[in-house]
Amino acid sequence: MSERILFLGIGENTYETLKEALKGKSYEVYYASELKKAIDTLHSAFFNIAVVDITSPEINGLLCTQRIKDLFSYIFVVVITDPSGIVEAVYALRNWANDYLVKPFNAKEITAVVEKNLSLQKMYLENLRLKKEISDMYKYDTILTQDPRMLEILEMISLVAETDSPVLIEGETGTGKELIARAIHQKSHSRRNHEFVAVNCGALPETLIEDELFGHERGAFTGAIRQRIGKFEFADKGTLFLDEVESISMQTQVKLLRAIEEREFQRVGGNETIRVDVRIIAASNVDIGQAVESGRFREDLYYRLNVVNIKVPPLRERKGDIPLLAQNFLRRFRNKLHKDVQTISEDALSVLTAYSWPGNVRELANVIERIVIMAKDPVITADKIGFLVNPTANTVYNGFNLAVDESLHEIRKRAVESAEKGYLLALLKRFKGSVKLVAEHSGMTPRGIYKKMRKYGFNISNFK
Repeated sequence: MSERILFLGIGENTYETLKEALKGKSYEVYYASELKKAIDTLHSAFFNIAVVDITSPEINGLLCTQRIKDLFSYIFVVVITDPSGIVEAVYALRNWANDYLVKPFNAKEITAVVEKNLSLQKMYLENLRLKKEISDMYKYDTILTQDPRMLEILEMISLVAETDSPVLIEGETGTGKELIARAIHQKSHSRRNHEFVAVNCGALPETLIEDELFGHERGAFTGAIRQRIGKFEFADKGTLFLDEVESISMQTQVKLLRAIEEREFQRVGGNETIRVDVRIIAASNVDIGQAVESGRFREDLYYRLNVVNIKVPPLRERKGDIPLLAQNFLRRFRNKLHKDVQTISEDALSVLTAYSWPGNVRELANVIERIVIMAKDPVITADKIGFLVNPTANTVYNGFNLAVDESLHEIRKRAVESAEKGYLLALLKRFKGSVKLVAEHSGMTPRGIYKKMRKYGFNISNFK
């Protein structure tokens, strides 16, 4: 698309001269003698630059500059002035204009100014696009659903957003727990302009989680060569999201409870008490109530976190959302990957809807991204996705399903997990749920066994 430039109030003779100077640059150049005509022209199409002569006797140059910028903030305005109008030009630059030119100027100068501001406007528009993309990614309205339980969750988000009460979000991996947490943060007028800090507690070693949350002082331990600010301090006035909170050790749970209740803490190795105003949102992909019963999670911390409880249903229990989400992901990845993929056929949507989606919304997004990458046609049909999600496309070998689309590494990984799950299940049945005896027999640690039980969805009470 050619860049469009509007000249206002410069006089027709000067306009013809400038138009000739810009000839050969593939610009579309327009002229207006007064403000109303200029506004009508700018409304008619997307314009990049407006050049306004603020010393013209035909128009009020400063008023024109202000009106154009107020109505079309994305247009870059260049003011033209003579030496007697420098004061007005400076005023325009401070308030509305992006650049200026002083008469007399030649063709080379006007071309350089136009090219510079076209380049700056491109960066400005790209920055706006990125900001909107990030905002859209996390805003409340992008939680797409028509499921009654999810609609209740959206209503709950609106109710709890303006409170400071802790929220516990429970749901399987990939159901969108962090998206809900970010929606609560974004809906909070008092906190949304401050930090949303996410901590994946399950990804951190037990020895580092306290340091990650509270920070440390210089010299607190070997290698602590400088002070480190923890996530609690970094999230002050904002929201701290603790994902997989059930994986935090009992020792750190005590300090976390105090930090939440008292809104204060000390850095590792420090004596100074630091006060913070932080909204706590925790998430878990297991039933923390069962973790409390088995002694793996403090009861007092559980009740402190579980003031407001949100249970996110898995995708297989809200089948009606699958077509809605699939088409949304298609649009997102089509734009991201610059692919001409327009829609998903009804038969393909039926295949997607029939699948159980163990990885939930995250798995659906990954599958759609892969489909878009591989797509050669504008319509995605069932035959293009059957091998990804249709169990009949698998080969069975010694009772183990081999997905034809998987790599050897993926097959090995699934085989190991399948054997590991069966082995752990057999031991738990043999020793009637005694983690201690299972640990002694298998050589694993009790912590490792509990982690595997969470992974495979085993409930210890089922073996007693």
